[in-house]
Amino acid sequence: RQYLQNDNLAIVSWDRPRRKLITAARHAGEPDPAAIVMATGNPIWLLGDGWYPLESGFRWMHPQANARLRRPAGASEFFLRINLGPVQFHDQGPIQMEVLLNGRSLGTRTYDKVDWLERRWPVPPGEAGSVEVALHALRPYRASNGDPRIFGAAVAAFGFVE
Repeated sequence: RQYLQNDNLAIVSWDRPRRKLITAARHAGEPDPAAIVMATGNPIWLLGDGWYPLESGFRWMHPQANARLRRPAGASEFFLRINLGPVQFHDQGPIQMEVLLNGRSLGTRTYDKVDWLERRWPVPPGEAGSVEVALHALRPYRASNGDPRIFGAAVAAFGFVE
């Protein structure tokens, strides 16, 4: 984690199923992004506690996961795209997710079918700047395939919409 605090940083990771190299870079003085898309970048310096390693276009989260993003001045919505797979849906049914910005809940949304699903929340007026994001799955998920980890959701992307 100490290396992730450097002003200049490059991250390279391998997307094994897609046989593709994924890169991300941070340069001194550049603002944080307003959104993270797992399939096109891997800015792990923005991810706090609660994340598993990158997989094919998504990253599993624990029942709660944290990140830091830049809120643009004109932010009107926050989006969260997840991959609700057939095994998780069979085991658990619909998923309810809550989004918190700087500790304030935006409410919950339900993901209710097997698919790559996106839900949006209105964002109350506020100043531009760095925001602590918490994603919370209301029911932890234990996979029926014997994986001992406890999951929340398979997150494909999240962030602000202007």
